[in-house]
Amino acid sequence: MPVNKPVGAGVSSACFFPLETADSVKILSEWHIPNIEIFFNSFQELKDGYLERLSALCREAGTQVVSIHPFTSNSEPLYFFTSYPGRLQDGLMIYRPFLRAAQKLGARVLVFHGATLQNRMDIPQSAANLRVLDRVAREEYGVTVAYENVVRCRGKDPDYFVQLREYYPELRFVLDVSVEEFLQLHARCRDRRAAPAEVLALANEITPEPVALRQGLNQLSGGQSRALMIADIALICDSPIVLIDEIENAGIDKERALGLLQKSDKLVLVVTHDPHTALMARRRIVLAGGAVTAVVERTAGEASLYEALGRAYREQRRYQTQLRKGACLA
Repeated sequence: MPVNKPVGAGVSSACFFPLETADSVKILSEWHIPNIEIFFNSFQELKDGYLERLSALCREAGTQVVSIHPFTSNSEPLYFFTSYPGRLQDGLMIYRPFLRAAQKLGARVLVFHGATLQNRMDIPQSAANLRVLDRVAREEYGVTVAYENVVRCRGKDPDYFVQLREYYPELRFVLDVSVEEFLQLHARCRDRRAAPAEVLALANEITPEPVALRQGLNQLSGGQSRALMIADIALICDSPIVLIDEIENAGIDKERALGLLQKSDKLVLVVTHDPHTALMARRRIVLAGGAVTAVVERTAGEASLYEALGRAYREQRRYQTQLRKGACLA
């Protein structure tokens, strides 16, 4: 449904595929989406006439093209993650028109998928090839290549990005913002007044690894990410129902985390195999084969067991804290 005023969001033209790109951009501009990504689906769309058409649509609506996305992502391993002579130069030849399109549209970012899970090019050479592409993009077109964490690619694993960045520190990512910038953006999109410092203070109550406002999102550990997500849900997200998988993972304080979510007046559903976590709830649903097989009320005996498991859990966390500080446990 079209909206009558700008919203704090960004949308890709790919959302309307297989609608032609210009028609998708026209819809987004009519909806007054202020920031968009243009997903190019044909080399024909990189020609001057077509780019001028896209530019006019955005200019008339005050829409900013933030990024562009080539339809050739599946071929990136063939050109940028191979040692075969000449392939890298072929890749640059194919991607220059995309970079030129980004430049003409005022987009600052080209989204890149990179190596697939099957590609085993070593990290140093992968980083070296990425450096060549990124330098051409920056120096000749004023565009930054942003690596996207796609589930079918090696970038699904954050450690892969960490290793690449050791060899090419200038490498950037799709969500390459600080914790503070992310929280500000989310609060603006949700029209909420929560201050980043307030959300951060809540997150640091449930993680033993403190998070800093200036820390990059891609630098957070699993525990820090989980803690930030929970604090963000509690203070910014307005969804009435929250589903969390295995809240006990990643080393956060699950008792305090669930307490925070309950205080935020939300219905919390937790998927777990942990007895202590399961017994936190007064009622639990048993699933098997994709169906609900039972709904079980917590008994008085289970309530007592929960208290005993809670004492053991808190003792375990005390030992974990000591280990992090380098203490000897016995």
